Parts: sequence; C-alpha cells; structure tokens
Amino acid sequence: MRLGPLTSQALGRSPYDEVVEGTGEPQPGAPEQLYDDRGRPVNPETRRINRDIIRSHNEVMLVIGVAEPDSGINEAQALYEAATKHQYYEDGIGRKLFLTGEVLATVGVWGVNGLRQRILLYKDYAHVPFSRLFHFHRRQQSWGEYLWAGLPSYVLSDSFAGFDMPEYPWVKYVFSWVNLHLEIFVFMQRTGLVNTSRWVPTLGFFIPGCNDSPIFLPKLPSSFTPGSIISWLGAFVAGIAPFAGYWFFSKTYARLVWSLRRKIQRRLPKPINFSRRRTLKEVVPYLQPPSGTYIPPTPTPEEQQQRQETQPRTPTPTQQQQQQAPSANAIEAGWEMVHAPSDTLPTNDALPTGPPPDGTRRRQSIISVSGPGPGTPGGPNGSTSNTNQSQSQSPAATADEAPFLSDDDEETEHVNPTLITFDVDTSDSATSDSAPIPPGAAVWAAELRPNVPDTSAGSNRNSQQTQTNNSSSLGLDAPLYRDNGLTRLPHVLAAGALGLCAARAMMTPFESLALLGLARPYMARRMGLEGATLDMAFHGLGFMDAFSLGRMFNALALEMVHLAIQCDLWAGMMCVADWFRMSDQEWCEREGVKRRTQE
Repeated sequence: MRLGPLTSQALGRSPYDEVVEGTGEPQPGAPEQLYDDRGRPVNPETRRINRDIIRSHNEVMLVIGVAEPDSGINEAQALYEAATKHQYYEDGIGRKLFLTGEVLATVGVWGVNGLRQRILLYKDYAHVPFSRLFHFHRRQQSWGEYLWAGLPSYVLSDSFAGFDMPEYPWVKYVFSWVNLHLEIFVFMQRTGLVNTSRWVPTLGFFIPGCNDSPIFLPKLPSSFTPGSIISWLGAFVAGIAPFAGYWFFSKTYARLVWSLRRKIQRRLPKPINFSRRRTLKEVVPYLQPPSGTYIPPTPTPEEQQQRQETQPRTPTPTQQQQQQAPSANAIEAGWEMVHAPSDTLPTNDALPTGPPPDGTRRRQSIISVSGPGPGTPGGPNGSTSNTNQSQSQSPAATADEAPFLSDDDEETEHVNPTLITFDVDTSDSATSDSAPIPPGAAVWAAELRPNVPDTSAGSNRNSQQTQTNNSSSLGLDAPLYRDNGLTRLPHVLAAGALGLCAARAMMTPFESLALLGLARPYMARRMGLEGATLDMAFHGLGFMDAFSLGRMFNALALEMVHLAIQCDLWAGMMCVADWFRMSDQEWCEREGVKRRTQE
C-alpha cells in the first residue's frame, strides 16, 4: 500500500476526504478530538506543551552560552509581566475598596433607617416639621441607644443571609425563616415596640402562635361546623397576613433595588471596551506571551457576515505586515495591548503600493497575504491583470482564519520581512531565438528583495486608508480603556447608591403599610390596646393614609439627607481609590522596568 505525502498526513484529512471511523474499542479516558473549520485536528494542550518544551530548550541554551538573549524579547517580557502585575494589583485593590464601600453604604442606611421607620409608623414624627425632627427624636431617645438598638440582631441576620447547604435543601428554608424573623425583630427594636436591652429575640419569637411571635394563630374551633371553620379560617388569614405582607414587601424591595442598580449601571459611563471585550478577556488577566503580532478577537457570526459584505476576500497589506512584523517593534506589545488606545498599537507601514522604477510593474507575492495592489482587481488602478490570482487570494490568508493557520515556530521565532517578489518586464516580450509570444504575455523574473516602505505621498495615503479600514473593521477605532476592579469602582458604587435611594423613595408608601400591618396587631395583642388608642399613636392602615402629605414629606426629605450621605461616602471612596491608582509610567518605575518611548 502506497503511503501519501508525509505533509498531508501530518495536516490530517482534507474537508473532502471521507471520515474513517476507528474499529477498536473506545478508550473511556481519552479526550475528545477537536477539529478546526477546515477539518484539521487541533490540540491546544499539545501546542502548549510544545511551546513550553521549546521555551525550556531556549533557556538551557541561554544558560550554557550557546545562544545570546535578545534584548527586545527581554524588554517585551518585562513589560508583559509588569502589565500583568499592574492589572492584578488594581483588580485586588478595587475588590477591597468595593467591599469597604458596601460596608459604608450599609452604615449610612443604618443611620437613617430607624428614624425613617418611626416617621412611617408614629403620627408624632410625621407632624413635626423636618427642621425640628432631629431635635424631637433626641428628646425621645439618645443617639447611642438609637444606633445600638437592633444592631446585634442585624449582624446575626446578615450572617445568615444566603446560607445554603446543597446536600440538605431544607436548611435553606430554615435559615430564611430565621433571617426574616430577625429582620422583623430589628424593626421592632428600632421603633421601640420591643425592649432594646435584649440583644436577640427569644425562641418563642420564631414559633408561630406564641405570645412573642409576630404571627398570630387562633385557637382551634370548638365545633367543626361550617360556620366555625369559616370563622377560624378568617382569623387564621388575618393572623398570618401581616407577616406575609412584610415578606412580600421585602422580596419586592430587594428585587427593585437590584433592577434599578442594573439599569443605572448600564447608563453610567464606564471603562468597558465593548468592541474588544473578548480581546481583553484573552489578554487580561491571562495575558498571552508577548509577540510581534496583534491577534484580533474571534468575530461573532454577525460580524463575519458583515465583514464579508463590506470587505474584499483578499487580506490587506496591514494584516500581512502585522503577521510578519519583527519582535523588536513589539517591545511594548504586552503593555499597549491592554492600556493604550488603538492608534498607538505597534504597527508597520503598509507594503509599497506605488509603481516601481524602470517602467516595471510589481506583482504581489504569491506567499504574502497582502491585499489587492494597483495591478489587481479592486486596486486603485482597476487593472484586469489576474495572473495567478487564485494563489494570491488563497483563503488561507484571510483574517478570520489567521489564528488557525499560525504555526508554533512562526509564533516564537523572528521572521524576516523579506518576501519573494516578481517583476513583469513588458518591454521585452520576446527574444530573437525564441518562438513568438502572443500579445499581452510577459516574461517573469524573480528575485529576493526586502520590502522597503515607499515614502511617496500616494503610498502614505494608501497606507493610512488601509489601516483606517482595518481598524474600523476590527473594532480598533474606539479607545481602549484599562478595565479592572479599580477603574470600575466609581460607576459601580454610584449605581449602588442611586439605585438604593431611588428604590427606597419609590417603596415608601408600601413600606408604611407593611410596617403598620405588623405593628398594630402586635401591640394590640401584647399591650391590650384598643382601636382608638392605636389610632392616636399609629397611622391608619388605609391605602390613602399611606400618602399623607406630612408623612411623605418628612420621609422623602430624610431620604435626600441619606442621598447626600451616600454622595459624601462615594467621594471619600474615590479619593482613596485615586490615591491607590498608578499610571503606566509610575508602575514601570516601581517595578524597575524601562519603557521605550514611542516616536
């Protein structure tokens, strides 16, 4: 049996070959074989291992003195490591400051929440003018007692929030029950319904039907007649309605706060790179090793379709130069890919597009991935010359498939940008000792010649236009921000404060009904107060009573004070964040890394 070419066997089957299924027994521990869009087998783990082996061999040769280190690669590696450390540093500081900001926001809520609940509960606090409200409360309760009331139960409730054991699903519901009762106990202590000397509620507070419980359960009917059962069911519903109403209010309020925070956060300015989000995900914090090539993000199907409709199939000269750019031009690639705007990314000039001297016309290289030149269809001159057009427009050179065609050796070695170029000499179309050549034919000559950038004005305009088209198609025309926890801190904390204050203002009438529904039956059962006495101390339970002018004015005015406190806390956190923030140059000086200034 004749074997096929070794190169074809190494590359795997083509998309036109038939799939030959194996006949052996499948191995249960064998990983699944991955294939690219051309049907070739790919193995990212093997590629990574090969790169590590090559890197270790290079390090050994550097140690024994066989090879000399390249200063450009060392500088690029140093900048790459500095950029990675800078990103991790600011991300960690941002997380710590975010937790600190959340704690301070909770402290601000705790400072005004007790007074707000008293306004929504008692008539005396609603009838007092807002300018005298703090002085009036100072005569009712000391500020130390006001801040301490309910604090131990609140800390215990906050520690129980979100507690879950997947192996025991019922534990989640038990802790939710305890947590909700602790929240009610905190409200009762802060409003004076329960003695403030008790740190945590008694055990009977968590058992429905007990004297201390907020859930009242009527006694069983003496006779099971229809009238007695209906009467008992009515009393049962009336007993659990206040607790159920507060539970519904707490769930609605939490959902509203979350929704408003999300909506406000989307509308606030933020340092997020929408067009290059996947690029940042690949670069930071898991930065790829520095190289001279910028690999654009994998486009979505919609982006691929739009790119095919707006761009020619042949890649542009800028992409060819970026793929073959020497590593010396990418010393700051590891840094600028993360921190710099797109127009400062290291790029080379485009291939010369002007006509060469001596009346010759330069044909594009068959091994390059450059775009249409002056002599190809779609070029500036609109020529119809298409000799070997299928080779220069090979689909293997498209930008969409460039990551799949890159070789390990090409990614790690320095590639000299010298290409094989062809000149068409149209002056000598035939020689004396040769057969006559048909009109339009040409004599081809090949030589190795470096691609020296043309400094002509037309070439510069062509290069700038090509780079602009590439930048807009790859999403590089937008500025690139540093995206981490520290830079996102301002808009995250601002969205949290604005969403919280907006939700509290919107839920003020409903909170008043929920609190009164708990307080009035509880005090009537515990203290034996009648309806007239309750009406003298508490607001009414009517829906229109919840929108009374004095109560709403004092509650909303206090909420404005709360918003001012949140703004002051936000400003203080931003001052602390600015003290920790470091520029690229300051970080490099701290790490002892030298940055080469770009011309």
